[in-house]
Amino acid sequence: MKNPPIPRVDAADQVIGPTHHGDGHPPPRPAYATPVLATAANGRITRLDTAEAAAVPGVLLVLSYLDDPGSTADGHIMRDGQACQSPPPLPDDRVPYRGRTIALVVAETPVAAVQAAELVRTEYETNPDAAELDADTTETAPLPFLADVVVGDAHGAYERSPLRVDEVYEVVHQDQEHLAPLAVAARRLGRPVKLVPPPAHARHPAGPRPACRHRVRLGADRSGRLLAAIHEADQQASRYDPRPVTYTELTSRLYDIRNFRVRRRHIRTGPRPPGHLPTRFEHSTRFFADPPPSEHPAAFALESAIDEIACRAGRDPVELRLANAARVNPVTGEPLSSRPLAACLRRGAELFGWAARTPDPGSMHADDGTPIGWGVAAGAYGFVAHFAEVRVEPMGRVRVTRVVSVAARDRTADPVTAEAQVRDAVTWGIGAAVIDHDGINHDSLDLDGIDGDSIHADLIHAGLIQVDLIDLDLVDRSGRALNPMGARPFGEVTPAGVAPAIANAVFHATGHRPRRLPIRTEDLL
Repeated sequence: MKNPPIPRVDAADQVIGPTHHGDGHPPPRPAYATPVLATAANGRITRLDTAEAAAVPGVLLVLSYLDDPGSTADGHIMRDGQACQSPPPLPDDRVPYRGRTIALVVAETPVAAVQAAELVRTEYETNPDAAELDADTTETAPLPFLADVVVGDAHGAYERSPLRVDEVYEVVHQDQEHLAPLAVAARRLGRPVKLVPPPAHARHPAGPRPACRHRVRLGADRSGRLLAAIHEADQQASRYDPRPVTYTELTSRLYDIRNFRVRRRHIRTGPRPPGHLPTRFEHSTRFFADPPPSEHPAAFALESAIDEIACRAGRDPVELRLANAARVNPVTGEPLSSRPLAACLRRGAELFGWAARTPDPGSMHADDGTPIGWGVAAGAYGFVAHFAEVRVEPMGRVRVTRVVSVAARDRTADPVTAEAQVRDAVTWGIGAAVIDHDGINHDSLDLDGIDGDSIHADLIHAGLIQVDLIDLDLVDRSGRALNPMGARPFGEVTPAGVAPAIANAVFHATGHRPRRLPIRTEDLL
C-alpha cells in the first residue's frame, strides 16, 4: 500500500537555485587546507621536513604526527572498536598504504596551501607490497566468523549436473571523493578551515570500494532446474583493516538451490582500507546492517551465470528464474516471509514487452542495422527485477536505450521520494555497468593521482541524460511486516541487478559475454 503522492514544497527551489546549501553560507575568514599524502606503502616515515612549507607566505599551520595533533584511532570495528575504518590521518609515522594523509597544510589562500604542501619533504622505509589480488606478496585475512556455508553436497551435485557453468566475474577497484578531518586545525586557529586538495588528491584520504572476483559454478538439469551452486568470492582488503563483506548471501536468497556452498576470502593488499561508499557501485557488506554494497558484484556474478544456464538449457531467462524462485531459505530451511520477486518479473516482462524478444544472440536489430539486446536480472532484499535494452555500435560503444524496473514495496510513506530513489538507483547501476571508471591503474601501487593531476581526466559518471527511458513500477509485497509501520527501505538496494541486466543485454546483442565491470569497448571487439 502507499500514501498519496505529496510533492515536496521545496522541490522547485532545490532545482532552480534559491535554496542555499553548505557553500551558500560561507563562513567568515576561512582558512584553506591541503593534505600531504604518503607516496609509499607498507612501511614508516623516516624523515618528515616541513620547514620549506612553513616558510611559504600565507601559511598558517603545518600539522603532522610530529605536532601531536591528537588524532588517535578508536580501533576498527573488526578490532573491538567503533570506527568503520582506521587508521585516522596523522596519528604516527606508519604508512600502511599509499595515499594516507601524513600532514595537513593550512594557509590564507588555496594557492598557498597547495604550493606549501608540495614542499613537504619525506623519506620512507618500506617493505614489499602489491595491489593486485594474485600478487605473490598478498595474504589471506583470517575471518573465522565468515566461515564457508555448506548445504547438501554442492560439489557432488555440480559434477552430476547435465548442464554446468563455471565462470569468473570481476568488478574493479573504485574510488570516492572525501573530506579529511579539519577539526584540529580549525580549533588551533580559532577560525573555519576548508579543505582544498588538488584534483589528483581528492579521493586518496577516503576508503575505496575494493576489487573483487567471483567464481560461480551452477549445475542444472536439462530443463534448467538448478541443482547446485558454488560461489567463491575473493575481495581486496588492506593489510590494516579487514572490512569484511558477505557477497554470497544473495546466492542463497533468490533461487531454490538445495546443494549450496559459498566461500569468502579477503586478500590483503597494498591499497588503503576499503570503507563505506554511496551505493553507485554497491560493493560493501550486509554484515553491519548495510545491505546494498555487496549485492552489486554478487548480483553481477550470479545473474550472469543464471543467464548462461538459461542459454544452455534453451529456456527463456525470465521463465527460468520463475521456475527456480526460492520458497524457503536454502540455508536455514525456514519459509520466506514473502516472495514478491515473481510478481516483479511478470510485471516487468509485461511493461517491457518481453514476449517480442527473439532468443538468439545477434538476432535483433534497429532500422539502421545496429544490434539490439534485451536482458533481465534480479536483486534480493528490496526484491527488484530489471529489464534493459542496449544498442551496441560498430566500435563497441554500448548505449543503454531503455530500462524497466519493478520493485516490491511494503507501505510507502512517500511515493514521490520512493520512485525518485529507484530512478536514481537505476542510473547508478547503469554507471556501474558501462560508464563509471576512474582512470587509475589499480594493478599498480604507483597510483596516478598522487604524483600527477590526471586522475579526474578519465572520471565519468552516469547521468539521466545518457539514458533514453527509465520506466518504473512498484508492486505490493505481502507477508509479515518487519516493523509496526509496515515499511522498509528499498531505494538503496534497487541498484543491484541493473548491471547484470545490461551485461546480459550486451550478450544478447553481440554474443560476447561481459565478465568484468565496467564493460569496456575492448571487451566487445
